[in-house]
Amino acid sequence: MKKNNIRKKNPVRDLSSSVRGERIGIVGGMGPLAGVYFQKLIIEATPAKKDQDHLEVICYTNSSIPDRTVSLLENGGRGFVDAITKTLCTLGDAGATLAAIPCITAHARILDISNNSPVPVLNVIHAFENYVLDKYGVGAVVGVLATNGTVNERIFEMSGNVRCAYPSPESQREVMELILDIKAGMGLLKAADQLLSCVKFFEEKNIDVVVLGCTEFSLCFEYIKDRSDIPVVDPLQIAAQEIVRRCL
Repeated sequence: MKKNNIRKKNPVRDLSSSVRGERIGIVGGMGPLAGVYFQKLIIEATPAKKDQDHLEVICYTNSSIPDRTVSLLENGGRGFVDAITKTLCTLGDAGATLAAIPCITAHARILDISNNSPVPVLNVIHAFENYVLDKYGVGAVVGVLATNGTVNERIFEMSGNVRCAYPSPESQREVMELILDIKAGMGLLKAADQLLSCVKFFEEKNIDVVVLGCTEFSLCFEYIKDRSDIPVVDPLQIAAQEIVRRCL
């Protein structure tokens, strides 16, 4: 994929109000609630005793970013890469010093995005993988519940350090339908019940952990984490903790 010719601005940044000199930029809009939820996770992960102990965060909900799965099929992802890169430029102009993209499917082209970004971008997949390797070791088997784009691109096994298991084609259709239903406004309690049924797809497989590989599913994590017989992990929780670790 060709590198975008988007001009990287170098604005004068006023960081005087930031205790640590850091501003986190969130590329929101994929879907819109996921970006806001990620900001909430950053707040919860911060060991703060007062308002001024928290990190500065800018969440840009850019709902015009093309659907990632569709874009991968139609133009190899170029459509969403260009839109996310422009969003990162806006965040950079606003003073962001580190950015995160709370969308797993977008990480299919994370190298293209990072290479064109004016600010460093946290790789959510790497943060998740480090967590799995630390807890379960090299060769751990991860059950993946994600979009068709994430499944087709094999995003969670790009490094080769973990192995992945996927739902059957019929079950994957159920997973994708649930993702779209959540985007369309399905209540999270109802969605959590259906998501728990999806987790059960892996009961007969020899896996170590199930990853909620779509940020729409991250919204349901609190409602299912104590109800599953199989360990379930939310990559956004891990990414938020990594953001805080880097900035404190």
